[in-house]
Amino acid sequence: MASLLTDTLPWHDGEIQMRSLLRIPPIINPTVPSLSYGATYLLLNSPLLAIGAVDREGRPWSTLWGGEVGFAKPTSQSKIEIRTPVDSKHDPLADILLHNSSGESGQLVSGLVVDLATRKRAKLFGRKITGSIQVDEENHIDSSRVGFAHLLVQIEASLDTLFISSRHGDVDMDTNIRGGPPGFVRVISNEPNGAVFAYPEYSGNRLYQTLGNLQTTPLAGFVFPDFETGDALYVTGQTEVLVGKEAAALLPRSNLAVKVTVTAARKG
Repeated sequence: MASLLTDTLPWHDGEIQMRSLLRIPPIINPTVPSLSYGATYLLLNSPLLAIGAVDREGRPWSTLWGGEVGFAKPTSQSKIEIRTPVDSKHDPLADILLHNSSGESGQLVSGLVVDLATRKRAKLFGRKITGSIQVDEENHIDSSRVGFAHLLVQIEASLDTLFISSRHGDVDMDTNIRGGPPGFVRVISNEPNGAVFAYPEYSGNRLYQTLGNLQTTPLAGFVFPDFETGDALYVTGQTEVLVGKEAAALLPRSNLAVKVTVTAARKG
């Protein structure tokens, strides 16, 4: 269960910096202090919820939970409850929120409810209240060096969707979705001690909440789901936002891009 934050959030320095770099005029922060009707409807009717959290080393991770409509539901205007099977052996969020937290509350949690058919989405952000998991076997694994070569070849060749979680210090978190044609994520280098990939950014709704977080806290966690097989690639790394000529030099015809140096990965 998680409690959604109920204080209206002003734009933080990173978000303001991004809009300044891109010469976007000031706009009102659309964040609302509780579940809106639209977010509630999506939550009740979506079989998928992307979730982000931060591990003990301060690294964001992302995952994708769900499978059946109704697995996540609001219990009040500021609280939601999630009941779903998870990959307790490989899913980093199972470790962060359920195995390694010893029941502690207050951990930052972000979420994205998304309808992939209509592209409607709603962001959630709050703090964990409580959580538990039932497992049949020991499930801790070392995630520091998990097949970068195979991982990135698979990303570049076939995957067309990623979910990204980022944070603004210890104040708030954001989970979002990025997509494109297969191969929109480009492998820049594939060294065992620090593989690097990049992907183009688009103007979207011009809120730049994710990119704003990356300005103040250049870390992000990604999940690359394979919707045909049910497999997932989990990656966390250091980020760099590239604008204008820097973006085009790395990804031709791009005005905005994100470069990621992988620091840990898992394959589920």
